[in-house]
Amino acid sequence: MGLNMLRTTRLPVSLRSSLPNRRLWALAAALTVVLGACGGGKSDSPAAPGPAQLNVSVTGLLPGKSVALKNGTETLTFTDNATKAFPTAVTLNSALAVSITAQPDVGQTCALPSPNPTVNAAPFTVNVVCTRNAYTLSGIVYGLVSGQTLQLVNTAGTTVQTTAPDSSGKFSFNTLWGDTYSVTVLAQPSRQLCSVKNGAGSVASSLSNLEVRCIGQVWNIYTIAGSTDKAYSADTATGVSASFYAPQGLAFDSKNDSVLVADTNSGAIRKLTDNSVSGAPSATTSTLVGKSFINGFYNAVNIPVTDPTGATNSRFNGPVGVAVDTWSKASANTKLVYVADTLNHLIRVVTLVNDVVTKVETLAGNGIPGYKEDSTGSNAQFNRPTGIAVDSNGNIYVADTGNHVIRKISPTGTVTLFAGTANVSGAANMASASDKATFNAPMGVAIDSLDNVYVADTLNSVIRKISVSSGAVVKTQTLAGTAGKEGYQDGNGSAASFNRPTGLTVDSSFYLYVADTQNNTIRLLDQTGEVITIAGSATQAAGALDAYPTCAAKTCTVSSGTFNRPGGIAVNKLGDLFVADTGNNTIRYLTKTNPN
Repeated sequence: MGLNMLRTTRLPVSLRSSLPNRRLWALAAALTVVLGACGGGKSDSPAAPGPAQLNVSVTGLLPGKSVALKNGTETLTFTDNATKAFPTAVTLNSALAVSITAQPDVGQTCALPSPNPTVNAAPFTVNVVCTRNAYTLSGIVYGLVSGQTLQLVNTAGTTVQTTAPDSSGKFSFNTLWGDTYSVTVLAQPSRQLCSVKNGAGSVASSLSNLEVRCIGQVWNIYTIAGSTDKAYSADTATGVSASFYAPQGLAFDSKNDSVLVADTNSGAIRKLTDNSVSGAPSATTSTLVGKSFINGFYNAVNIPVTDPTGATNSRFNGPVGVAVDTWSKASANTKLVYVADTLNHLIRVVTLVNDVVTKVETLAGNGIPGYKEDSTGSNAQFNRPTGIAVDSNGNIYVADTGNHVIRKISPTGTVTLFAGTANVSGAANMASASDKATFNAPMGVAIDSLDNVYVADTLNSVIRKISVSSGAVVKTQTLAGTAGKEGYQDGNGSAASFNRPTGLTVDSSFYLYVADTQNNTIRLLDQTGEVITIAGSATQAAGALDAYPTCAAKTCTVSSGTFNRPGGIAVNKLGDLFVADTGNNTIRYLTKTNPN
């Protein structure tokens, strides 16, 4: 029944006119029902099932990865984020039957909506979301002293987490596939310094090989040579039976794992043989060059290898600094040893062939205390030079103590001013080439593998760093301590304090070790200026107490030992330390304790 039928059902005029209005309303309602039954007008019944295009939208898929989906016998493969349609439409109002048949590799997982929706629109789009897989970075902390807290941070993209190890020393971070991770120390524990091993890389799976090694208060301290009851100079195969007289300068000879000692008050350069670095608490002692208690000045030139008397006939006068050139001029059988011959105001060089002294010469200076800038050989002057070190190009750096400067000597003997202002004491740093730095009786000097120079600025009681690029000074800065403030305090930068440090050395990890002389301690600081005490005690009286901390359950007991005005310090290839314990007339050996 349509519009035509409606027209054929009109009532006669006579009838229409005779019906009451209410009956007309009833008739209209009846006609509406009839029209609806015949398909006319609007219906609220559900639409009959029909075809619907099925789209798939993939998001979050990483470059280089792919995901495959299936609907019936048809498949879609995505190699990037896109929207695609299955070739055949599906039935409207049917349940979604799409499945993932091939996931990306281990780095990602893609997922359909859960639970599967009904195809309730045409076209219909199903969203597939791909996310990176979650993994765990974990490891263990060794050497943390009981009761101390360590904070670590992992930066992976914008994700930052901090954690402290639990009672077993374990720690972990949650991360995602593909993140670049870098686990570092956020906050050091009190009086310790911790470093991370295997702490950087790209996340491809869960890792459990991270290690944090904490040092400080976990050192064995041995007396390997000399005796506190002797102020003499005697060689012996039994370390503790040997004797020294106020030894100060130390240098580690990596060519044969020996230690050279400037035995200051005896006027000789001594040698400790390699059994001192094997963990044994003793060392064989011999005299390399010079003759004990015959201070003076004499150069033995071109000594035949078959004539050993030239070495013992050479003379020094209160030598303080000693350094070995293991960088440039050293060869398989030849090496050079430099000596700051302090009271002779000279820089001396000793040539060894097959570890036998063949020549002793004066490299720079004329024996008269003073200062001459940009001079060569005997035209140069020094004033009580002490610390000495060699860079990778064979240049020698000298703490010219009485002149308050750091001097640089080329391998051929040309002397130039490297840092400081001659005969002007102070603590000014140099931020640019136009600035002039000042020092106050610097005594210790050390050089890292990048040729940066570190200075124990003794009367300022601070540790300074001279940054170097292509052989030129970039800037001078104070790493730790406050100039003119003598004291004892661990901490960072200016919050730390020293009391007239004299010797220092730097290891392959750029950690500095300082002989804090008047505090009777050995201090350690990193490149951020964080200072900790690793051995000795500033609150106890000077002494010669050795220490052997015990470790269990990843922690170590505190046992710091005692020193008496330690002067020189050197580090070997393993990171162990040698200390010239000047006031005790001994050589001490510090080796790290490995936690159980």
